[in-house]
Amino acid sequence: MSECQYCRAELDDRYNFCLNCNRQTRCTNCKELLVRDKRICFICGQPLASEAVAQGQFNEFTLEENQTENSAHRLIKGRFSDDAVAHAATLLGSFTRSRPVAPYAPAYEQPALTPLASAEEQVPEQSNEPTDQRNQAPPPDTLAAGGQDSSDRSRALKLFKQHGENEVIPKLVDFKGKSWKEQQRRFIILYVWAYSEIVGHPVPSKANIIEAAKRVNVYDKNNTYRHYAEFANEYLLSTDQGLELNTRGFQLVEGVVAEMEGSPEGEGYVYWKGTTKPGPKKSTANKKNQQEIDEWVDKPIDIGSFDVRTLSNAAQWAMFAIWSITKRLNVADAVKTPMAYQYLTKKYTTVPVRQNALSEAMRRNNNRFQRTADGRYYLTPLAQQEVESWIKKGTVGETEASYRKE
Repeated sequence: MSECQYCRAELDDRYNFCLNCNRQTRCTNCKELLVRDKRICFICGQPLASEAVAQGQFNEFTLEENQTENSAHRLIKGRFSDDAVAHAATLLGSFTRSRPVAPYAPAYEQPALTPLASAEEQVPEQSNEPTDQRNQAPPPDTLAAGGQDSSDRSRALKLFKQHGENEVIPKLVDFKGKSWKEQQRRFIILYVWAYSEIVGHPVPSKANIIEAAKRVNVYDKNNTYRHYAEFANEYLLSTDQGLELNTRGFQLVEGVVAEMEGSPEGEGYVYWKGTTKPGPKKSTANKKNQQEIDEWVDKPIDIGSFDVRTLSNAAQWAMFAIWSITKRLNVADAVKTPMAYQYLTKKYTTVPVRQNALSEAMRRNNNRFQRTADGRYYLTPLAQQEVESWIKKGTVGETEASYRKE
């Protein structure tokens, strides 16, 4: 039995490490005893096990881009040690954006301490100069590590906030889109940009974006996937980590964010704001009906804090329109579909459903809509109670599957 070079405990010949102090005492290659505090075996030259592991650890780096329209593809792979990553971070960041690659940001190094001076030399001189050590700019390394990134993250946090570990939600209700398509496209680009800035990594998948659009009510089953596909081909980049903006996407988001920041307190074009200005919708109502509709639109309607953006399908929009006309405004006992639809599109700038969808929803939901002999519709007591519960709560919330899928 031999003794441990470090703690003098008896060594078991079966092991390469001391059972008492856990230090390596024998070479893992030739099994001979090692010399204390040396990093290699002096018999065969084998490094200590801990040294071999440290030397073999590398960080994998992969960047892959795919673009359409004239096709472009780029694949970059690399292996770096921990020390090399810190030096290469800025270079690697230039392939995606002009900022350091997370999570390896250059560490701030404390400046060398000045030698201690005598008591007389330590007394600071009184000066009227405005420069003060506390007011000087931070060291260059600090700015390089966080300057641009923290600025962009701050801008993103004005529009979105983090919700949970891997989710962001918008703080605003309008994305300044002047059409339903543009509203959805602007949400997609802002969400992808803000997610990366706030959470610290790309959006995991398309499904994440679609679910976010549903929560903020800029989703419809007929158009959102098509708009997403068109936009993703031109402005998004798919990588192993997820989805992020390509160069053109970053250029576009800068313009959108600047436009939204340039509207103080939300002034400017407000997508969901009520208006009495007629939209470009085609109408099947005659001139007399149009005058009647305009009179309904001009009448103020009290819906409290109810958010019309929570209406998610044609049946809900139809219930809200008929309730507004027949119950809240009390200007008719029943209403035809074209007039109900025209009232919606004039009172609320853009409605994400078409007139035929509204008509089909009213025709199929007999437990919520009743029809007179001349083709006008009114709400059943059940439907009236549902709408009034929305108004009271300020939102639609969860609804029954019998008409939610319409």
